[in-house]
Amino acid sequence: MPRLPLVTALALLLFFAYITAIPLAFKLFYALVLLLVMSYLWSRLLRNALVVKRTSPEGQFQVGDEFEER
Repeated sequence: MPRLPLVTALALLLFFAYITAIPLAFKLFYALVLLLVMSYLWSRLLRNALVVKRTSPEGQFQVGDEFEER
């Protein structure tokens, strides 16, 4: 559901650009679409490089025990 407002806003911007024929609206639409595509591809390319390692103390856990995360 978080994508619905974004897609709606882009559709409204594209509709506004076609109705008014303002070049700035088209440029803004193209820039936003390019930004979204680039950010999507960037996150997909870097997700494999993300490594999370977590160690915990042995035995039972209590509130306030420390964890090491790398």
